[in-house]
Amino acid sequence: MELIRSRDWKPNFSRSRSLLNPETSATANCVARGEREMFNYNGRQAATMSKRKYIIGGLLVLFLAWVSLELVLNRQWFLPPPPADVQIDVSGTAGKQITANFEVDGINTQLTRTLPTSFSFPHARHVKYTVMAESMPGDLWATPIIDGARMGSTGGPCEWIRGEIKGGVVTDATCGPGQPK
Repeated sequence: MELIRSRDWKPNFSRSRSLLNPETSATANCVARGEREMFNYNGRQAATMSKRKYIIGGLLVLFLAWVSLELVLNRQWFLPPPPADVQIDVSGTAGKQITANFEVDGINTQLTRTLPTSFSFPHARHVKYTVMAESMPGDLWATPIIDGARMGSTGGPCEWIRGEIKGGVVTDATCGPGQPK
């Protein structure tokens, strides 16, 4: 057995080079020698690989649970609003002519009536209304009543009133002079 002298000794970087160069890798050397390709992992490598699988799987399960919880808690954004019995009482200067445009669940209707009057829409999910008065001076008021509860009046000395009700909740109520915008 021959001793290696310190001046002849060189570090062996063949393992690190073989990882970068597929022609000199251990697998290529085994194939060139006709040996079976085998992957021998020690216990530490095997434990690390199985831990990664469980960690990634656990994170995936947590993510899916979070998304499911968000969908359940925010289902009101994905479901249509519940139906409500909507009635709109319009009042103002007695005898004044009004023209009312309604869009109830996507169906448009135009009605002409004399004040005071009332419009009723049973089991409506979405109601948009615009009430316009003729040019005769006076007040104009609209009061939405949803499932028997008065929601407050909109109006005054104005020529039109516009409002919107979604799922039993008043989301818009405005009035003004001139033509509605």
